[in-house]
Amino acid sequence: MIVYSDAHVHPEGLDSEELKSAKLMMVCSSQFSDWEKLSVLESDRLVKSYGIHPWYADQWNDCSRSDLISYLDNDSGAGVGEIGLDRVRGDYDLQIAVFRDQIEIASKFNRIVSIHMVKSEEDVLKILKSYKGLKKVILHGFTGSAEYAKVFSNLGYYISISSRLLSKPKEKVRGVLNNIDLKHLLIETDAPYFGKGFTGMEKLLSDVSEIMGISKDDLLKITNENAERAFK
Repeated sequence: MIVYSDAHVHPEGLDSEELKSAKLMMVCSSQFSDWEKLSVLESDRLVKSYGIHPWYADQWNDCSRSDLISYLDNDSGAGVGEIGLDRVRGDYDLQIAVFRDQIEIASKFNRIVSIHMVKSEEDVLKILKSYKGLKKVILHGFTGSAEYAKVFSNLGYYISISSRLLSKPKEKVRGVLNNIDLKHLLIETDAPYFGKGFTGMEKLLSDVSEIMGISKDDLLKITNENAERAFK
């Protein structure tokens, strides 16, 4: 089995067979109810990330805001995520307000953020550029355009690839991958919510390396080094 670094998993996916060979994982919460379960996990392989997913933006309130600050106070290595914007599902105006609030907290604590982004690239970009204190930005499960891949990569944001991108038309996939600086590329399972067509990380690495014109071993080395740099 390959030894890889996983840029996005969920607490409920940690028992997945695919993760047994992961050397480093960013474990992201989606709902307020995930946070306590996440906080008690202990492993050198895990980077914890607390946040409210845009689908659950109505869970954001004074209590969850206070708790997020408390978790970040108590864990200097924790990030903020999975947060973001999604035009396809939910109250978009509410999502923007909640996203801004969580980004502001992450910026004040100088923490990494993991971002869910669906048909909302322009708004995500505008909001991110208005906060200067973010440690690192990971765009989770990227399926946006090649043009935005280039913009985000040029800003130094990490772009994480899953099988969801590879299920798109080949020309779109090629355009996206060819516009990501290799030092900003990450890979993920999104366990246990593996995307369409997922058959394992070895196959994902093979497919991405073929499209990008580099060896699978080189791509694995690069993404592992990128994860070490991004997560730490």
